[in-house]
Formats: sequence, C-alpha cells, structure tokens
Amino acid sequence: MKLLINCTVVVYLGKLRSSLLKGTNAATTEAVRREAEFLLNSLDYVEVLSEVEILKPEKVLENDKYLSETDLELAFLAARQNYILVTDDKKLRAKTTSLGAKAIDLQHLIEFLHYREKLSKNEAIKLLYQLEKEYNRKKDVRKAIERINKR
Repeated sequence: MKLLINCTVVVYLGKLRSSLLKGTNAATTEAVRREAEFLLNSLDYVEVLSEVEILKPEKVLENDKYLSETDLELAFLAARQNYILVTDDKKLRAKTTSLGAKAIDLQHLIEFLHYREKLSKNEAIKLLYQLEKEYNRKKDVRKAIERINKR
C-alpha cells in the first residue's frame, strides 16, 4: 500500500506521537517537507519524493482557485503514481478522486489499518480518541470509533 500524506496529516501524526504509518510505504513531497520540516524529522519512515517525480498540467492549475500548488502536486502525484492520498481536506480529496486516484482521511485510514490487522482494536480506538482531542470534525472521529466497536 502506497500512501501519500499532506501537511495536516504530518501535523496530526506529530501530535499523536504515533508511528501509525511505519511499514506502510508512506511518502510526501518536498513542498510538504518544507512546510512541516520540524515534524517530519521525527517521522523518519516517511519518504520525501523528489520534485522531478511531480509533473502538473498547467491548465488544471489555472482552473483551481481553492487548492494550493502543494495540494495540487499531491493530487497529481497520487493519480500518476498510484498512491492513496491521506488528507483531511475535503476539496483535496474531491480533486484527487476526480483525477482517478484514491483519497482517504486520517480516521478512515486508522479504521482501514485496523481492518487490515495492522492495528489492534485497542490501538485503533486509542489513536482515534487521541485524534478526537486535536481534530476539527470530532463527530467524524466518534463515528469511526463506533464502527470499530460494532465490528
């Protein structure tokens, strides 16, 4: 599983002090590294991709006023290199899926890793409770906790 993470996810992982993505082939871009360098240093298992690997169609860049250049780089890279983009930005997830790639938010990634048996039920629930303290959409995290508890 190839995961591509944006800056917000890097921040959440830093706050959770979690090695959640260790062993998942996680990567990010140089632009994200510049934005969150202080946190990425502690996430040594996240590969920083070279800018050569990212090619953006200029006409799509011009037509999207709601996403940053970094966001668009992530969306195009996910589509071109078959990554699952992990982001909590709804507009970025929509853009990524419109380009034919998969995108998922952090609480769904935690659920997914639990269902794939990469995280125990207790580990997943603990991470979600930690995330809930930091997260803007607490209701979404609570729903993820409920889904795991019902399983």
